[in-house]
Amino acid sequence: MAAPDGIAVEGPASVVAAESIPLSATATPAGADATVTWATSDASIATVSASGVVLGVAPGVVTITATSGADAALADAVVVTVLPFAWDPSATYVKGDQVTFEGAVYTAQWWTRGEVPGSVAAGAWARVGALETCTAGDVTQWTASAVYVAGDRVVYDGRVYEAAWWTRGTVPGGASGPWQDRGACVDSGESTVETWASSTVYVAGDQVAFDGHLWQARWWTRGTEPGGQWGPWQDLGALPAAS
Repeated sequence: MAAPDGIAVEGPASVVAAESIPLSATATPAGADATVTWATSDASIATVSASGVVLGVAPGVVTITATSGADAALADAVVVTVLPFAWDPSATYVKGDQVTFEGAVYTAQWWTRGEVPGSVAAGAWARVGALETCTAGDVTQWTASAVYVAGDRVVYDGRVYEAAWWTRGTVPGGASGPWQDRGACVDSGESTVETWASSTVYVAGDQVAFDGHLWQARWWTRGTEPGGQWGPWQDLGALPAAS
C-alpha cells in the first residue's frame, strides 16, 4: 500500500449536544494508506470515536483532528460547533436557557414549558441569529423573535443596523423606529463616506454621500433627505468620479 502524502477531513460543521455526526478522513493519493487516529481538543465539549463519529457533550467549539497512522506529520482538522441540547416539550426552561430546534438556536425569555420554539412571534423563545462576517467583524443576523437593547447590532438585507432602544419584532430600516443604519455589511472599498440612510441619526459635522454629492449635517437630523437650501444638509459639492 502506498504511503500517503496528505490527509483531508470532511463532515458537518455542527452537532447538537447529546447527538452525533460522522466525519471522514481521506488520504491522497488515491489508494494510499488511509489509517488515521482521531482526537478532540476538549472531551468535555465533544468526543470522537476511533471511526470518526463525533458526539456532542456540551455546547461549545472544539477541534477534531485526524492524524495519519503511516506518517504522524500528516494531519488535518475541522472545527465543530456543539449546539445546545434539543428542545424537549416536557422540560421546564427558565430565562436564559438555550435549546436547538429544527436547526436553529433559541433563548428562553422567561419561564416556559411546552411552547414550541418559533411558534409564537412574541413568545417565550427568541431565535438567535446566525453570525455573518462583515468588514468590521462578525455580526448576528436579525430575527423577528429576538430581543435587542440599545447598542445591539444586527445584519439585515446586507446592511448593519444598531438598536437605539429596546426592540423586538421591528424590521430594521425606515426613517423612524429603533434601528439606525450603520452602513453596508461588507465595505466595497469604493468610498470612505457612508451613503445617506433614512434610518440613521446624524449630528452636526457628519458627512454622507447622496445623489453623487457630498453632504454635511448642520444639526441633528434623521429621515430628512439631503437637498434643498434650508434643510439640515449642506452641499459640499460633487463626489469625484469612480476610477
